[in-house]
Amino acid sequence: MEVSEYDLVYCRRVLLELKEPEEALARMADAVRPGGWLLIEEADSGSMLSTDLTNPAATPFVEAFRGGIAALRKMRMLDPFMGRKVRELIEQLGLIDVSLDGWTCISRGGDPMAEFDATTVQMAAKPLIGVGQLTEEQFNSALRLLQDPTFYYLGFTMFAAWGRKPE
Repeated sequence: MEVSEYDLVYCRRVLLELKEPEEALARMADAVRPGGWLLIEEADSGSMLSTDLTNPAATPFVEAFRGGIAALRKMRMLDPFMGRKVRELIEQLGLIDVSLDGWTCISRGGDPMAEFDATTVQMAAKPLIGVGQLTEEQFNSALRLLQDPTFYYLGFTMFAAWGRKPE
């Protein structure tokens, strides 16, 4: 393992996929030289909502995403809430000058981000329907909205946290 080799160690959307993210993050921090920086960006799905909560289609859309998020956590396939944890994880490593920033995009059905989300929903649908976390109707409704250019929704929030290794 490389120790104290890099001025900057960076990862994006990696930790949420790992069973032991703290271990991986500690190894990344070990690779940073004293005075160097560790920068982590992770998504957090807790913000996924319709922008128009009065839209009758918004309820099944939100339910489908929330059900999917709950199932992913339960099945330990990934941590859909990793983004909100990154600052604390970096602080626990003893880094200094730690900070956090985040952004949430507003997507519209048919946009590239909505196409990405639709692909994700399609990949997750079969196992989620199989365990009863998602109905066929919820899946079809969410997929229609993700293709509908009149439907706007909040996507995931991307959090970035960074800290410097003490000299």
